[in-house]
Amino acid sequence: MGQERSENPYTRLPTILTADELMDKAMRRAVRARRGKRDVRAAERAMVMTASNILSDNLKRVIHRFPSLERLPPFYLELTDLLVGVNRLKFSLASINWASNKISAISRAALREMRREDPGAVRRRVFGRMGSIMREISDDIELLRETRELFKGMPSFRNCPTAAVAGFANVGKSSFVRSISSAKPQVAAYPFTTRAISLGEVRSGGRIYQIIDTPGLLDRPLHERNEIEMQAILALRNLADMIVFIVDPSETCGYSIEEQVRLLDEIRESFDLPLIVISNKVDLGAKFEGADLSVSSSTGEGIEDARKLILDVLDSLAGNQG
Repeated sequence: MGQERSENPYTRLPTILTADELMDKAMRRAVRARRGKRDVRAAERAMVMTASNILSDNLKRVIHRFPSLERLPPFYLELTDLLVGVNRLKFSLASINWASNKISAISRAALREMRREDPGAVRRRVFGRMGSIMREISDDIELLRETRELFKGMPSFRNCPTAAVAGFANVGKSSFVRSISSAKPQVAAYPFTTRAISLGEVRSGGRIYQIIDTPGLLDRPLHERNEIEMQAILALRNLADMIVFIVDPSETCGYSIEEQVRLLDEIRESFDLPLIVISNKVDLGAKFEGADLSVSSSTGEGIEDARKLILDVLDSLAGNQG
């Protein structure tokens, strides 16, 4: 496993204007382009060329700046296909490319027509055709805009040994991630829930390890999930090398130990990944006998042992893969 960061491919994608906004921009620039030109034909030609360039160039820019779907990291590729549809995106990108080329071709033809026809009539006809083309691809542009909004809050992940933290809500997953991470976790909304993902890093022996807390995904029985949620959970397999399951034997989280064990069993069955069990809140006087370690995220008891155990497992996995 490498140590380089796998950047969120959508992070640097600039704002995408709607079809109406692009058309308005093109028309404003076209009107500006005719100012100061006394020759009517030259003024009309300037309007057509300017509008065409604004639309065609902006559409090409959208295509070129949109992440290459063939080069998406596996996690983002699977989520993109799940939430948007890779084939839908490919179709929309092709439609936008077609529109860009079509508008350029129409403009070139119009400039030739203006030599023998009324330039004002040609310009009005061309502007009408440009408007029709933009309306035709408005849904395609909107799909790209929605994709950008959907993914822009996702953090970037490193291509390094990674543990995903699971367990019911309020068992102390986030505090555990903060406790074993040397850096403050990066927190951002992720697209398949309204909650957030925390990303912590641990540096040891010159290596970087990644700890992911996924609230809203692995914090309730899997059989209660809908199809979208389940596929999103399975997408974690592209990131996680192991799972750390947190149990709260004190039951102050609001869930009985029986419920927590059932979730643990479901995750064991659903993920073909190494799994260690951490019993949290030992400071409250309760322990889970089936745990590999007992810790207290609030007092720090057992945290160093937990960190070492997790890193040892990740190291062994990295060695086996190497």
